[in-house]
Amino acid sequence: MRTQLRNAELTTEGQLPYFEKFFWFNRFYDLTWNLTKSMVVTYNAAARAIVDEPYGDLDTQEKRDTLWRNFKSFGRIKDFDQRINLTWRLPLDKLPLTDWIAADYNHRIGYNFMANALGAVDENGSEFGNILRNSRERGISGRVDFVALYNKLKYLKFANTPGAARKNFTRSPGDFEERQAQSSQLLKDFTRVLMTVRGINFNYSIVETTALPGFMGAPSFFGLEKGGAPGLDFVLGGQQRDFQKQAAEKGWLTDSRVLNQPFQQTIDKRFNANTSLEPFRDFQINIKADYTRRDTYQEFYRPDSGGIYRSESPLRNGQYSMSFMSFRTALTKMHRDHSSPVFDNFIKYRQIIADRLNQDPNNIGEGTYNPNSQDVLIPAFFAAYSGRGADSTGYIRTSPF
Repeated sequence: MRTQLRNAELTTEGQLPYFEKFFWFNRFYDLTWNLTKSMVVTYNAAARAIVDEPYGDLDTQEKRDTLWRNFKSFGRIKDFDQRINLTWRLPLDKLPLTDWIAADYNHRIGYNFMANALGAVDENGSEFGNILRNSRERGISGRVDFVALYNKLKYLKFANTPGAARKNFTRSPGDFEERQAQSSQLLKDFTRVLMTVRGINFNYSIVETTALPGFMGAPSFFGLEKGGAPGLDFVLGGQQRDFQKQAAEKGWLTDSRVLNQPFQQTIDKRFNANTSLEPFRDFQINIKADYTRRDTYQEFYRPDSGGIYRSESPLRNGQYSMSFMSFRTALTKMHRDHSSPVFDNFIKYRQIIADRLNQDPNNIGEGTYNPNSQDVLIPAFFAAYSGRGADSTGYIRTSPF
């Protein structure tokens, strides 16, 4: 688009035209393939490209040829995102011994290319390069149906079967048929209590990611450059711990010494499960368990003044959370002064845990633990609120991991 402004005399003298050039060439690909009745593969990709145009008006044949040449090459990739998902229904329901278990395996692969600003260079004229990201997720989810397992036994199936409807005819109270029905119902109720756990739903997944800045190539086919960079393994979610070093050795990275984006890798592990306890009809107790752990590593990987790539400012951190059973202390009564005996135990256990850590031969020379140290507070909390105690009879691990 060409915009021409006028001056105060309503002429164009001294006013250069303004050009807006946004010639996008976006492509989207979707594919679904049923490999078998229980296995499905889906492929999704989005390539967002811009057709670069010469500066100013297209008033020469050379400029027009340049535009058409860029158009025929499908433009310059600005963003490329690719996803591959595999879902497999495990054939557990085909086997008589495991048909009470249903589970799905999921494998997800992600790859992303993001281009940097065109022409952005540092003070030495070195380009900053582009950013590559990939991800790999593996997970399994399913359900354990204990009712189906119970029904495999004739006696337990009898307890799960609704009773027969009452007959509509007059009979004397206390006759044989009524006594038999009452006895049968009592037996059902007792057996039903033994089958309190009705089913368990579960989900476990591992998600790994890698982010590599300073990549000098651009995707051509299936996320790969014409020369094969960054490698099929990376495009398919590979998580090599020294990938930044391999990329530097193969000449894929920028030689800018002021690259300010870190190389980063993460791994997430998540597990959750829930079940319903139903000792008798219309009465349920729901129990849920969760576990999450995330580890992150990052560093600045760039060349020094001699052109040798170095690892700078490495940093490793993470997050951790989990649920635990505190039923033994959940109903503990408060003192008359409204203080909590469980919290009092927590305060007392801190010193016990601190003394245990300070006496550990592996910790000698590494400093001294006090009651407010993080490595003391976490196991002391578990010891108090789980009701297990911190003495030798109720030993609590000093590390939650």
